[in-house]
Amino acid sequence: MDKTPKIVTFKEEEVNSLLGITISKEDMEIELNRLDFPYEYKNNEFIVTIPKRRLDIDPYVNDIAEEVGRLYGYHNLKSTLPICSIKKGEYKGDVKYRKIISKRLRTLGLNECKTYTLTSPKMAKLFRYDSKENKELPNQMSVDKSILRTTIIPSLLNVYDYNKARKNKDVFLYEISKTYDINYQEESKIALLIKGNYVQNEWNKIAVKADFFLLKGMIENLLDYMGLKNRYSFEKDTIPNLHPGMSARILLDKKPIGIIGRVHPSLKKDEIYVAELSLNALMINVKPLKFKEANKYPEITKDVAFILDNEIDSETIKKCIIKEGKKILTNCEVFDLYPNIKDGKKSLAYKLTFQDETRTLTEEEVMNVFNEIIKKVTETFRAELRDK
Repeated sequence: MDKTPKIVTFKEEEVNSLLGITISKEDMEIELNRLDFPYEYKNNEFIVTIPKRRLDIDPYVNDIAEEVGRLYGYHNLKSTLPICSIKKGEYKGDVKYRKIISKRLRTLGLNECKTYTLTSPKMAKLFRYDSKENKELPNQMSVDKSILRTTIIPSLLNVYDYNKARKNKDVFLYEISKTYDINYQEESKIALLIKGNYVQNEWNKIAVKADFFLLKGMIENLLDYMGLKNRYSFEKDTIPNLHPGMSARILLDKKPIGIIGRVHPSLKKDEIYVAELSLNALMINVKPLKFKEANKYPEITKDVAFILDNEIDSETIKKCIIKEGKKILTNCEVFDLYPNIKDGKKSLAYKLTFQDETRTLTEEEVMNVFNEIIKKVTETFRAELRDK
């Protein structure tokens, strides 16, 4: 049997903290005497020796507090709410952005799917747009699941084939998953696939068909929702396994973060559109949304159409218009394309919105800027102003 004396050293504040009340030093001494616990009081501390007869008490201050409180009277304990630090409950890291992005894409009418991280050698060779090398597993379960994928798009094409075989003609999918390179370096990506009718009303003979611009609008909607408006752009480029006339890189702050385009007809005869974005790149650049009061001053809108060479894309013209529009041009949108209006020429029409946050603009100053825009575009791109 252990005959080592059980000694507890504590301050009265420790007992009071455990009980939630204030017991004076004198009252604490009274209770210790009633317990017949020998003690000394030195340097503002109690040094208590627990008698050997009390085998139920261990040499800890919480046991002493329980005994003191029992004799002092539990009816003297006050009912109070616990005081503790709290923090906001929220998701962190990539889980947070997965939730945000997934919710937005479902709002846009896309269905989430989950596919294997492992793929076949044939599928691993498709859509190699970022020059990453694949990692082949040393102990393979099967050939069709032998390689770690660097892109999600081929997996979504497999899901499309599965739906097509079951007569599902309208397929709108997205997936958010991790990809891996040859060094097992992780990168989370967001992939989208659309095919068929986005909106269909047989009664009114209305159908909105999936195309490049519908998918581009979905990407823009997502990036705007994440607070990246006016920081992204689309740059025409030739991308493996995408249609050369319908493919582009997605840039954020002029750095590539993904691709968009139509699947090449040699790979899939169906009109399928896909896009993929790096979630890692978005996480680094996302900033909190800023809100401002709605402008109380009226806006002025002007429409203008230019006849241009077919090789000139609308984004280039838009950038020129915005630059020349100075601070009073608040929005510029393409609303009409007329191809082959002349030999090697097309017509692009833009809607320009002018507004000032501090005052009402006059027709004269708007027309001055409007005419400067027309002059700049016609001179820079050898364009003609289309008047009808």
